[in-house]
Amino acid sequence: YNYQKVMISYIKDSLNWNRQLIGINIKPPAAEREINNSPDNSISIPGVDVIGFNSYYTAPNELLKADDNSMYLWNVEKIWTERDNKGLLRVPLIISEGGIDNAYSPCSNYNLRPVDEMTLGFTGIAGFLFWDGRGKNVDSINNLYLNLWKNTFRALNHMNGDDVIGTLSQGGGYWEHGAQETKIKISTGPFKKDDKPFLLEQQNYVSNDKSKFVGYVRNRTYNIRTKGCINATFPDLEDSTHFFNLYSITWDKPPVGERLKVKNLQSGKYYSVHWYSFKDGNYIKTDCLKAKSGKIRLEFPTLTTSTPGNPVLWFVAERSDCNKNKSPINDYSTASLFKQEDDLLKNTIYPNPFEDFFIINSLEEDVFILQSMDGTIIGNYKVSKGETKITENLSKGIYIGKLINQSQTFKLIKL
Repeated sequence: YNYQKVMISYIKDSLNWNRQLIGINIKPPAAEREINNSPDNSISIPGVDVIGFNSYYTAPNELLKADDNSMYLWNVEKIWTERDNKGLLRVPLIISEGGIDNAYSPCSNYNLRPVDEMTLGFTGIAGFLFWDGRGKNVDSINNLYLNLWKNTFRALNHMNGDDVIGTLSQGGGYWEHGAQETKIKISTGPFKKDDKPFLLEQQNYVSNDKSKFVGYVRNRTYNIRTKGCINATFPDLEDSTHFFNLYSITWDKPPVGERLKVKNLQSGKYYSVHWYSFKDGNYIKTDCLKAKSGKIRLEFPTLTTSTPGNPVLWFVAERSDCNKNKSPINDYSTASLFKQEDDLLKNTIYPNPFEDFFIINSLEEDVFILQSMDGTIIGNYKVSKGETKITENLSKGIYIGKLINQSQTFKLIKL
């Protein structure tokens, strides 16, 4: 506390340097007692511009406390209250680090790291720093580093991609955070007749004009204990044996009224909802769903828990005329729009963005299909091995292209 206070005063007062924000990093919650049995006083330093906290946890319900009340908001209230009591201005809060507690990463074979990266960017603040790419006591530490960093970059590309950024930046940067926990009744295992634990969670962002939304769904039975940390306990769930057993969950498993849904959409409008898989980001399917009373019930693919499994799924969606018999985009993957780190040979399209034409550099003869974002097929072209020039009179915007035989999808931007 004293060191930070002196350094902040020196930078701002003595040097009169105000061209950068000064932040601190604390352990949550703000009122948590430290070794000397005193609160973390750093949050009460007047010159602090930004406060970051680390959100490490073990319990599967720690991230999402309740509907529209995330762990992030819970800590924000504690930190702001502490500053209010000292008569200090409220400052922006961020999650500096986060994820499964490092003590549980080795015994769960690091399986929860990708889960963290697919979910923690949706806690209500729209992204934060992923801390990944390290590990101990594994057969091949180099392969572990490589795979963990690949997960990090896939999540980074998704959170910084057009789907998420387009949702958050539309309408002056205003967007809505949604969250939901859902109870599941499972007839097998430790469940009793009236015992329905919160085994499903969902978080999402909806754009200001309600034309787009992005988010994830998660199967909470895929957790540190079921993935190897057999002695792990969940502080608030000591009697909840449901979280100690793996179950695959389908979208229609909960009762109709409790099924996962996205709210605050345009009633009566159709949305194309695209689903992507755990870890690799591969496309799974697209649903054409109608918003009723401003809500869409998500018909997510099965949240499987067997290896490799899909215990977490990303979804991105946009308002569209998908109900008018247009050809679906059947392999449109946000993750596949970015270069895959482990590809040695690549097909490429350039320039991209383009103005009058683009060139496909293909590793073999193929067929290239060009589509609009709503699935309308614009063109079907023969592609030679090597370079093929494509010229089309297109409007400005984003398009999807696919090399059929090589099963590779591209996002193209017309300037």
